[in-house]
Amino acid sequence: MVFKGQDAWRKHPLLTGCHKTPFPHFGLAVKIFAGYLVVSAYFKHIHAPPADTYKPTFKYYTDNTGALVKVDLVKSHDDHH
Repeated sequence: MVFKGQDAWRKHPLLTGCHKTPFPHFGLAVKIFAGYLVVSAYFKHIHAPPADTYKPTFKYYTDNTGALVKVDLVKSHDDHH
């Protein structure tokens, strides 16, 4: 027969095995994104400020109506400046 191999290209391995899943390479993308999140969290932890950094404390004063009148910075007992 003259046209025996005309449809042989349809059964080629490069064409038949392309879409076995609805989202090709989705698993690889999830693994790469999870790795990115782990590395990002690690570097945030490494470069985070120490837990004992100075945090200013404020004292608020109000009048009888509840309106803010004055704000004072209260120095902590371990402030040596």
